[in-house]
Amino acid sequence: MNRLIILVGLAAILATGAVAALPSQDAQAVSVKKLAKRECREERRTDRQEFIRKYGGTGKAAIRRCVRDERRDARRECRRERKQEPQEFRNEYGGLGKAALRRCIKDEIR
Repeated sequence: MNRLIILVGLAAILATGAVAALPSQDAQAVSVKKLAKRECREERRTDRQEFIRKYGGTGKAAIRRCVRDERRDARRECRRERKQEPQEFRNEYGGLGKAALRRCIKDEIR
């Protein structure tokens, strides 16, 4: 009987440890837009005056402008990289298609 209790306890510990070791779905499914929004909020927090000059305020509209610019700049940089060094791009992001471009954009924004 004691062995059964110990085995059940160990199984529970292993199960919770295995679940804790897995990356959360949220961490994997963060969109490019959410990443850009985080970056813009951080930029607004750290250098407020520069943010105001660049995007015309600190409100929602300014954040939207910042997000648009962040995404646009990252997309341009990734397309440029994909065009100039296709083999390196393929090796780093797993291909040349839309999914690889999205991975590159996320890396650029971070």
